[in-house]
Amino acid sequence: MELHQIRSFAMVAETANLTRAAERLNTTPPSVSAHIRQLEEEFDVVLFMRTPKGMQLTSQGKELLSKAKEILESTRQFSRAARRAGNKVSGHLKLGINADPEYLKIPAIVTHLHRSCPGLSLEACALNTVDILKQLKSGDLDLGYVFGRHGDSRLDFNMLTPVDLAVVVPAIYRDSHETAGWEEIAGLPWLHPVTLCPFLDQVKTLLTEKGIGMTRPVVSNDDITRTAYINQGLAATVLERSEAHRFADSGTVFIWENHEPIVTCLSLARLKTNRDDPGIRVLAELIAQLWATVQDNA
Repeated sequence: MELHQIRSFAMVAETANLTRAAERLNTTPPSVSAHIRQLEEEFDVVLFMRTPKGMQLTSQGKELLSKAKEILESTRQFSRAARRAGNKVSGHLKLGINADPEYLKIPAIVTHLHRSCPGLSLEACALNTVDILKQLKSGDLDLGYVFGRHGDSRLDFNMLTPVDLAVVVPAIYRDSHETAGWEEIAGLPWLHPVTLCPFLDQVKTLLTEKGIGMTRPVVSNDDITRTAYINQGLAATVLERSEAHRFADSGTVFIWENHEPIVTCLSLARLKTNRDDPGIRVLAELIAQLWATVQDNA
């Protein structure tokens, strides 16, 4: 769910007409219609009925409209507060990112900062979760995205969203392993990063509870090697689900679905001693607000 979809939903509810809603939003009726359809498909609801009087809210639509208005009002309030803060806040911030920038909303973050806090510049540093945690504590990063749950007493963690994980298996094993169980899957070659990996740790914990071990590690030293191994179908691994689908589209791997859900979380971390830093606080609030627009109706 994205903010522009919520805006389209609220505007169609207000105008009862796709064309008028599109005019007010400065877009096209097909775009507004697509936004509504995407919301309905994502949450398996019907928001509107087409009637001679126009687009009429269903009972489900009426229930969700109040939440949509709350989200939009919160966004407006944040924008006003950020603009006020932006007139006073300046500096250069470093944000650790551990996944695809689009998934982590980096373009939206940069756009909002440029508009509301022109005195702040942002540098996104691509690292894994372990290195992000280290660099936060050393002061080399101001904030960082981290996967998994961590109990470091020096850091604040703001949980942003649950993360659905997917097991990716080389395509050469599809016929023999697509409906296999954990014991057979664990017996395949598995990608093991040199540093700790929250996703792999999640799977290892699950396997330990089942009394199953991994016996054929394939070690990768960096993200370039890791990506190459996955693309070449050399080893099984576990990925965030949207990333897993991108690899599966190549045809060299497939997503093994014959298992219980595997879920971790994505959080924003920072040093507790930086809680009152104006720039860090503005950026942390912006990131939390952007993710809240996805989570409030989830």
